[in-house]
Order: sequence, then structure tokens, then C-alpha cells
Amino acid sequence: MIDWSGSGDSGSDDVLNKQVIASIVYNASGSFSFADTCLQSQEGVVGAIGTGYMIGSRNEELSRFFNGTLSELLVFKRSLNASVMDSIHAYLSTKWPISGNPVSCSPIPPNCTLPTDLSLLAERITKFVSGMRSIGQFADSLYELAHALLSLESIKAWESRCNGLNNGTITPLSSTASEKAADASYITTALNLCQGLSTVLNSYQDSMDDTKKVKWTIWKDTGCWEGKRGE
Repeated sequence: MIDWSGSGDSGSDDVLNKQVIASIVYNASGSFSFADTCLQSQEGVVGAIGTGYMIGSRNEELSRFFNGTLSELLVFKRSLNASVMDSIHAYLSTKWPISGNPVSCSPIPPNCTLPTDLSLLAERITKFVSGMRSIGQFADSLYELAHALLSLESIKAWESRCNGLNNGTITPLSSTASEKAADASYITTALNLCQGLSTVLNSYQDSMDDTKKVKWTIWKDTGCWEGKRGE
């Protein structure tokens, strides 16, 4: 019903032959679409989208279009917080009583699989920690080892939180959008830590410092490495 460039088909609720209150929000966290306050799709990359919205069509993609009645359209030039959104939803549901049952917000269990790039980095960093410790001359407080351990700890924190949400030991945030944003922040933090360590260790490649040479050798041996051109 409401779409924007770059949005995915992640909606989990069938609105066929239903009357719903649909809404979209574009703010600093990205774009989000809702049906009866249930999150249907989102795109969290700020700046990659938001150039325009389509109501009733998806750019004629696969001949998909909205074949129904649009009772009322409200447009705001600012992002609305949750309480304002709830007030507007109450206003519209009173003015246009919903026929039949509203969309049921069945929560989608979070996906606890690490993104591929982060998973590969985590694997290399785990091997790097083992290699550094096996030599027996580096303490865990050493910068590179401490950075590596912090990177792995951040991933464990995300996995623990994700598993807790799945098994019910952790209560999700009341706002679905906020919950998604919180989940994304864990991944972003872990990825930044891992990439930062990778950049530091890669910079040791041409170092004349004997200690850095040892660290570089261990890092190079942890996995695939793109050497200099011609090597």
C-alpha cells in the first residue's frame, strides 16, 4: 500500500480484504512502514532512501497495486514520536471504524545469525587471540589483544541479547522500531571494533618493529589475506 525506493518485502501480515490504518515514518534511523501499528518493513540506512514515497503502487513492479479505498491521508513534514503516532491512530480508528479484526502484531523472532562479513572477521580474530596466547609472551592487556577480546565480547553480548529475546528471558522494547534500532546498534558496534582491529594489524605489514612483525605474521596466518600486487 505504501512503499519507497529500497524497501524490502518484509511484511508478515496479510491485509487482503482488511481495513487497516497504514503509516510510514522517515527519521534519523531510516524508514519504517506500519499496518495497524504493526511494523511491516524497514530500511535503516539513512540517506539511501526517503527521496519519495509511493501510495497504492510499487512503481508498477510485477503489476502490484492497491485495489481498494483510501479514506483519509495525513502528511506531516516532521517525524512523529510514538505517543503522537498513537494519538493519530486513535483518531483515525474512531473516525473510520475498522471492519473485522485488526492486523495482529505477531512478533518475528530476531535472527541471531551474524552478518557474513562480521562472522568472517570474528573467526579471524578468534584465531588471532589463540595465536597470540600460544606464544606466551603477550599479556591480554596488550593493546591488540585487548582490542581483539573486546571485539569478541561485543559479539557475545549481541548473541546473548538475541538469544534472550528468542527464549523470553529478555523483554523486548515496547516500540518495535526501537527494538530493531537497538539490535542494529549492537551489530554496528561489533563490526566497527572488528574492522578497526583489522586495519591496525594490516598496517603492521611493512613495519620494521620486530614485535609488530610477529603480530602481523600471526594475523596473516589467521585466514585469507590479499597481499601486495605481484606477491
